[in-house]
Amino acid sequence: MYPLPEKSSPRAIAFVGTPGAGKTLCVAKAAARAVMKKRRVAVLTSDTKRAGGVDQLRAFTRILKIPLGIVKSAEDFRAQFDAVREADLVFVDTANCNPYIQSELVALTAFLHAVPSEPILVCPAGVDAEETGDIANAFAECGTTRMLITRLDVASRLGGALYGADCGNLSLCNVSMTAQVADGLTAISPVALAKLLIPARHTHKKTSFAEVMK
Repeated sequence: MYPLPEKSSPRAIAFVGTPGAGKTLCVAKAAARAVMKKRRVAVLTSDTKRAGGVDQLRAFTRILKIPLGIVKSAEDFRAQFDAVREADLVFVDTANCNPYIQSELVALTAFLHAVPSEPILVCPAGVDAEETGDIANAFAECGTTRMLITRLDVASRLGGALYGADCGNLSLCNVSMTAQVADGLTAISPVALAKLLIPARHTHKKTSFAEVMK
């Protein structure tokens, strides 16, 4: 398990995934966490086609008082990354990608290769295992090696996401357990994961993800 960097990274951290996975919120949470730790942060977004996508992220970055760059192409990505690479951390909200459309995967790969970057697959909990496996395999072909699991506050089953990570040979990094930006992203540990997967003895009470991660 390999959590997201908290101090600095020479590469852009690009959040990738399917529509509705929670990429924009994860970018906002990662940026908020870094700002609270007094890091220099920049945020870029290529999610310009989704209605309200840029406005949603702009609202977050305005509150955090950090710059937001609107990226329209791979060449633009390179230019804007060069302009903000003095920042400790650069987070990128990518456009939605359909993993079953090869042209979209090719376009995403070309985009990510424009600058030194690491794609992080954002995957919601409580989803179909086989479907998640397909998604993880597809994004692994784009260079993704880590998965961030979202919606743990509204899911009771983690197996689908874990199966997907295994199929794509992806390491788990962080989890999102709330829609509140200030609560940030939690690094998942082997002990916390074990507690989620192995119920407490002699009890049928379900342990929430939030309780386990305390």
